[in-house]
Amino acid sequence: MSYLFFLGRSTDLAITELSVFYPVQTKISDFIIQIDADSASVNGKDIPTRDMLHTLGGTVKIAELIGCEKEVDCEKLSRYFLSDSNNKITFGISSYNENGYSSQKVHEEIKDILEREGRKARFITPKEHSILSVVVVAKQNVYELNIVWYGSLFLISRTIAVQEFEEWSSRDFDRPYFDSKKGMLPPKAARMIVNIGLGTNAQGKTIFDPFCGMGTIPGEAVLRGAIAMGCDIDAKVIEKAKKNSIWLRSHDTTLPPITYYTSDATHISDSVARASIDAIITEPFMGSPKLGEGTLTERKDIKNAVKGLEKLYIGCFRDWHIVLKPNGCIVMALPEIVVANTKYFVKSVIDSCETLGYTTVLGPLEYSRPNAIVRRMFYKFKKKG
Repeated sequence: MSYLFFLGRSTDLAITELSVFYPVQTKISDFIIQIDADSASVNGKDIPTRDMLHTLGGTVKIAELIGCEKEVDCEKLSRYFLSDSNNKITFGISSYNENGYSSQKVHEEIKDILEREGRKARFITPKEHSILSVVVVAKQNVYELNIVWYGSLFLISRTIAVQEFEEWSSRDFDRPYFDSKKGMLPPKAARMIVNIGLGTNAQGKTIFDPFCGMGTIPGEAVLRGAIAMGCDIDAKVIEKAKKNSIWLRSHDTTLPPITYYTSDATHISDSVARASIDAIITEPFMGSPKLGEGTLTERKDIKNAVKGLEKLYIGCFRDWHIVLKPNGCIVMALPEIVVANTKYFVKSVIDSCETLGYTTVLGPLEYSRPNAIVRRMFYKFKKKG
């Protein structure tokens, strides 16, 4: 069986996350990936592909490929809906590549055909961009067909799973503490980098976040089955992270506790056992808020800020090498600063990796808002031997 995975906005991270569980992929478009596998290994168990949205952070929906057509019309589309055994049907079409099949007129014609065949039918049309929202598909139990032009054929797929938007939203906004103004990673982005860092089997592995903030990354790690630790230089922030951890475990008492303590990220080896960590996964301090606000504009000031970040990160890499297991990894965001069409990057961090005892495995994988001044570029580094 073949499936189409429809990705969210952060396609670099989403494709890389998907490749952890499905190494063989076919790229249909920048945000649609075809997978020809009925299951994936997660924590040593075979999980049906239709259930993989419990694990993935970067995929919005999964659809089963049910047909390929050289030409598409209302009669052909009606046959796909008529294959459903239910007498009552709520249907909708999401049309990709601007092929126009999600219009009101097309839906009305298909409804007439279905009713002539004795079905009770109602339809829902997309409000914008010719694509139904996953919220609508889930809430109204829509039989959704996705039409994608690829090569010389229309790929016809039926949506079989959509992202669990209420659970993701709850972990983001219902926890005791969050701060959207600080630009910290949302849970879905945290899950993507956790998956990239831990691989298919997270069970029993130990991750550490040395810039843990309010604990989003450690929280997603324990949900994957890992043991999680974190630290932050701000004791008040650590107290908030601890309360967020208690809130998370109140919804699932089987989750292990997360260990938090106050520390400078460049000195975690003072408190963590040598060669005890499988993966360090983090979004570090990305520089003065003035950078993100665009109020730091002098070339000299920006270069000085970048040098300060380089010094911080290299200091971290030296210390983290002590606590990482052989072949342990780091998944980390590095800032790219764009001011007046000039890019500034912590290049010496990448240049120093080999001498610090690491190999660059992945990157850059961009995660940023459109037109952001400070852009997160994720990399994966592996500790040598």
